[in-house]
Amino acid sequence: MKQLTKKEWLRLSIIFLPNLMISLNTYMLQVALPEIQKTLGITFSDAQFILTGYSLGLATFLILSSFFGNRWGQKNILLLGISFFFVLSIIGGITSSETVLILVRIGQGISGALIQPQVMVLMREGFSKDRQPFIFSLYGMVIGLGFTFGLLLGGIIMKLNLFNLGWRNIFFFNLPVCLLILCMSSLIPKREPITKDSVDVKGSSLLVLGSFLLVYQIIYFKNITSVVIILIGLALLFFFRKVEKVRLNKKQTVLVDFSVFQEPNFLRGIASVFCVYMSMFGLFFLMTYYAQLGLGKSVFQTGFIFLPLGIGFTFASIASADWLKKIGNQLLLLGVLGMLGSLVILIFSLKYQPDLFTFFNLFLLFLYGLFLGITTTPLIGIILIDVSAEFSGLASSIINMVMYFSNIMGVALIGGAFKKIAGQTNNYLSGFSYSLIGVLLCLVLTGYYFKTTFIEEKKRSSSI
Repeated sequence: MKQLTKKEWLRLSIIFLPNLMISLNTYMLQVALPEIQKTLGITFSDAQFILTGYSLGLATFLILSSFFGNRWGQKNILLLGISFFFVLSIIGGITSSETVLILVRIGQGISGALIQPQVMVLMREGFSKDRQPFIFSLYGMVIGLGFTFGLLLGGIIMKLNLFNLGWRNIFFFNLPVCLLILCMSSLIPKREPITKDSVDVKGSSLLVLGSFLLVYQIIYFKNITSVVIILIGLALLFFFRKVEKVRLNKKQTVLVDFSVFQEPNFLRGIASVFCVYMSMFGLFFLMTYYAQLGLGKSVFQTGFIFLPLGIGFTFASIASADWLKKIGNQLLLLGVLGMLGSLVILIFSLKYQPDLFTFFNLFLLFLYGLFLGITTTPLIGIILIDVSAEFSGLASSIINMVMYFSNIMGVALIGGAFKKIAGQTNNYLSGFSYSLIGVLLCLVLTGYYFKTTFIEEKKRSSSI
């Protein structure tokens, strides 16, 4: 593979920077949630929604924004998303309204949805095929670093407490990042629109409304009414599929060509993405609340719990490309087994050392981060490498949508289990330990999908 030039590295950095900002914002605010609860006087469920509202906006609009990029150009839509993110970060930093804060987070998610598919296409179109495994490994590392270090960065921002603004500084942190991207936008390659078709209003409405109802009610699930609304959301998505098939038969442009799910290993690949990221997001949420409410740690101390995890992830991310060449796709299964082992030992260790800050428990978190990096860094590239070029943008959007939907499910289900168990037993350690079982189950499913999709299937393909 030909080495990247300095100009190509600079261009790649500017292309990656928006995605890093999106990933950081997924969890920078999480360490401040208990303080936001206190200062705004909101409930645990509302705090959950401030966190997951961001992923709700992302998951709901990713598919639609992929079409926007094809219609009006990836660079134009990316810069539009950055501009919206800038304005919404200002509003989020100055508001004292719980409702406005939730709407801002949903809006930031929608802005992120405008950005992310464009980045994926620019990566794929801007570099030769022999470089793409390397580029996608870097992309996986950037995404993971944003998730793992977002909590640490949030803790540092809270500790610095510039101008005594507290959690508001987390929103203001985005402003110089957005300005830097806008100022350096000349380095982003311009790709001409590939379609002149108008927006499919009917299909777009069904997709957005169906996704919103489904995800919103999963977050705020209460009673039989929630079940009914979830079924309505599923029905709307079913009709969306019918509308897209009709348009495809008429040779009209569609938002989703469902043929993408017939691409080699793609369906099981996104199932593995859902499971591994649901386990990760669920664990991060548990660690944040257990540290602050169960152990009485400050926001800054809570952020530093994620330091060894982030160090392990970074090391594995850098080395994963070489390890993948030597071991092949079995590296993914090794990563899952390592995560399972480190978390099982952590559950038993907490019985004797409930504090996450002991050397042994921090070492276990380092190991978890190491194996997380081994698994997630190459995963997206492995899935997309076999996808046809015509589906690259759509497939990328679907993967990212599933990733953020897994965040919602991880917080809603695993975080909800923590709240219920801790509330019933009045014991945060029990809530944390028992909720970790949900994380382990997700990892077991991940291992199953890895084994059947990327290992056994590859063996069968190579033997034919």
